[in-house]
Amino acid sequence: VQAATGLVRGLQDAKLPLIVAVGGALANIPLNAILIFGLDLGIAGSAIGTIICQWGMAVVLLGVIVRRARQENIPLLPQLSNLVAVGRDAVPMFVRTLGLRVVVITATVVATRLGDVQLAAHQLTMTVFAVLSLALDSLAIAGQALTGRYLGASDPRTVHAVTRRLMTWGVIGGAVVSVLLLAASYVLPQLFTPDPAVQENLRAALWVLVITQPIAGYVFVLDGVLMGAGDAPYLAKVGSLIAVAILPGAALVAWWAPQGPLGLAMLWLACNFLFMVLRAVSLGLRVRTDAWMRLGD
Repeated sequence: VQAATGLVRGLQDAKLPLIVAVGGALANIPLNAILIFGLDLGIAGSAIGTIICQWGMAVVLLGVIVRRARQENIPLLPQLSNLVAVGRDAVPMFVRTLGLRVVVITATVVATRLGDVQLAAHQLTMTVFAVLSLALDSLAIAGQALTGRYLGASDPRTVHAVTRRLMTWGVIGGAVVSVLLLAASYVLPQLFTPDPAVQENLRAALWVLVITQPIAGYVFVLDGVLMGAGDAPYLAKVGSLIAVAILPGAALVAWWAPQGPLGLAMLWLACNFLFMVLRAVSLGLRVRTDAWMRLGD
């Protein structure tokens, strides 16, 4: 699903992935309800429902891709030269993603040391963060598609203009999300859990997310721009270094292990706020140069 979604977006079609994603999510709700509660399959039912929906989404996307390939007389059988070219970009992107996952796993490991209440609140915060990331990531997707398009057309001036515009919208979008999240932080904890202790810890972590969102919007945009430019080696190198750089802060929180909302807030400052700041600096310095631009023939 992810590979097919990326291909369709590269074809400048952002509507189809949206329809497929929303359709899969909506189908997953009643399907999970039937499997979990109706058939009493518990968490296994959740997994089965998600797998069914993922396969359905994949079939729809692949059907569109196959039809488009036939219209353009593009062979569907794998070609060694193309596989090598894809692998050359895929390996650095895998390393970059691995760095991101290291940060997420590190934060979860530290949260387990803070206590059951903090761990529960941490996982709820991760859910909110994932939703916010998907919202801000829409600008990154636009940056990725437009950058690839105009670099392929050997139009660096437009690439710079698009990048500046998206950077502005990224910060503005992040600021809007911050305001909405601040208001929601007084409502969401009660919706997630009736436990007052978890609510209090969750609210503290959400406040860290509030101050992080404008930076996150800026980071997501530049991430998308550099992906669209094929600057995967730089993203991999910087991502790995930043993942290592946040480890001391996470280790300090684990060693100190402050109780209550302070501990969780400190964890999110170390593994989210600082992480975003370091990424913003590294990506901002990169786009100030032309080293990341690879113009088409």
